[in-house]
Amino acid sequence: MTLERAEARAAAGAEAARAARRPASPARPRPRRSSAPLPRDVKAILAGLVLVAVAAIGWLAVGPHPEPVVPVLGFVDPGPPPAPTPATPPTPAFKLPWWK
Repeated sequence: MTLERAEARAAAGAEAARAARRPASPARPRPRRSSAPLPRDVKAILAGLVLVAVAAIGWLAVGPHPEPVVPVLGFVDPGPPPAPTPATPPTPAFKLPWWK
């Protein structure tokens, strides 16, 4: 690199640094660009999700109802079943104790 070319590059770098330090013009809000339309597969997935959500809400609202609960007032609990009567012990074939 020659001395003249190095000085020219240094001057260009200094000029670029000064230009970068200058205050920019007041920022104006950019107009929003509309985004691209959704692809077909995304629309189909969204439609499917909406359909599933509507079906789930319908199932919760109109679906099968549980068995009615027995009212507390007027309900009589029969309690536990009666204890079985003790059976008579079987008589042994010989008298116990046999040594007496």
